[in-house]
Amino acid sequence: MAGVICKFCASEILAPSLSDITFSNKRYSVFFCNKCKIGMTDPEPNNSQLSKLYEVGKYREKKGRRFVPFIEYFIIAFRHSRRRRIEFFKKNGRILDIGCGRGLFLHIMKQHGWDVSAVEFDKPTATNVSETFGINCISGHPDLWTFTAASFDVITLNHVLEHVPWPLEMLNKCNSLLKSGGLIVISVPNFSSIQASYAKENWFHLDIPYHLSHFTGDGLIRVIEQHGFKIVKVRRFDLEYSPFGWLQSLLNSAGVRKNLLYSYILDMEWSKRLIKDVSKFYVLIIIFLFIFFAPISLILSLYESYVKKRGGVTEVFALKKDTLSDIVGTDDNTKII
Repeated sequence: MAGVICKFCASEILAPSLSDITFSNKRYSVFFCNKCKIGMTDPEPNNSQLSKLYEVGKYREKKGRRFVPFIEYFIIAFRHSRRRRIEFFKKNGRILDIGCGRGLFLHIMKQHGWDVSAVEFDKPTATNVSETFGINCISGHPDLWTFTAASFDVITLNHVLEHVPWPLEMLNKCNSLLKSGGLIVISVPNFSSIQASYAKENWFHLDIPYHLSHFTGDGLIRVIEQHGFKIVKVRRFDLEYSPFGWLQSLLNSAGVRKNLLYSYILDMEWSKRLIKDVSKFYVLIIIFLFIFFAPISLILSLYESYVKKRGGVTEVFALKKDTLSDIVGTDDNTKII
């Protein structure tokens, strides 16, 4: 197997750290750069293949609703929690959410007085966000965005950077769009987490071929700092992602049909077709394993995040360096939790 060139530092990576990951009868590998602490999916889907991967419209169902109603209540609560984390640094202003999905987060921000704009790379999804929530949502490559430079107080990329084929261009664009002292918030799955190391190709958040880059916490921090930002806070536990990452990964590793639990909580016709052939006995087995693994998953996610500092996700808060001293004072204000 030939090596690949790291898109972050141009180093050659000779051997994969994960291989023979199958999706739609095609095999993929992850090549990990020890210099950058970031992995890359190989082969990387081209633009045409990426368009087909995202054209299913999984964010466009039922006027902004994605999950079964019971789960939706939790999702809304998680979005409010994200809002409060941002408002710890910025009370109000103009916010851009890149990779906004169905637009629920920005809808909540708009209700709390923020001036909101969005980017969604799938054009039909962007149109749906605009029509459903009345949000200015555009699509396309960063070079095509029409936003004014230095016009945003906050930019968020929630589990987005790992999806894009041009992460460095994305970070440069974010820097140019932020005002002096602007805040960027980036969250990604942590490729060096204990759950990733344990589950390997069965890790729920691996998500190949949708995830093109596989960031470790250190790798994400480094690349953000290299693009004109100063880290002010790092979170390694997220109640929305960390425990479920363990739970679904444990189920996958136990031989349950891959990501079946996640498919059950989705509220879309394509997921219903996916699981229609599952027997009632199989469902009972899943329920038993769910009851057994759920508390274990919470304990493991807390342990890996707070004890080992290798949580399933990494969320970084950073400010533009040009006016950092006016905003936070000294380097001692960096907070890692």
